[in-house]
Amino acid sequence: MSRGEATLEDALAALDLGWGEVDHIVLTHHHRDHTGSLGAAAERAPSGTLYAGEADIGSIDAPRDLVAVGDGSEVMGLTVIETPGHTAGSISLLDEPSGVLVAGDALTGGDGGTVTGSNPNFTADLAQAELSVGKLAGYSFETILFGHGEPVLTGGSALLAAYAATLSGGY
Repeated sequence: MSRGEATLEDALAALDLGWGEVDHIVLTHHHRDHTGSLGAAAERAPSGTLYAGEADIGSIDAPRDLVAVGDGSEVMGLTVIETPGHTAGSISLLDEPSGVLVAGDALTGGDGGTVTGSNPNFTADLAQAELSVGKLAGYSFETILFGHGEPVLTGGSALLAAYAATLSGGY
């Protein structure tokens, strides 16, 4: 079992869940560090529907068909927000009732509850990524969960708006 698979197993166990209860697998983008365990996860959750942003689907090695999602799509009650830049099909997910944003790699968490944009070393289009930061700053949420970095647990919207205002577009 790979480290990624073990992490998924541990996360499910911490929630007192098993693979049989996994109905949806959402990929925020096509990079291998986010899709590497997809085959194993899909095998363990054979009835789970697989989702990704439309522009990334052709770059994802999936064991079965992926469902394309985009702005306004809903998966498990989460609203999909297209956040291209990191990859062409990057997506983020917003749980409006609980105020949680799952940013994928559109944003990066830093030490002490800070936020920055997509890591430039792994970003396909930096200008587009900045536009996506500005787009996310227009939503309301308390918590931000990142693909990389420590989560922001409170004040996420204000923190992201302050960061977005420093970008060249002055969002």
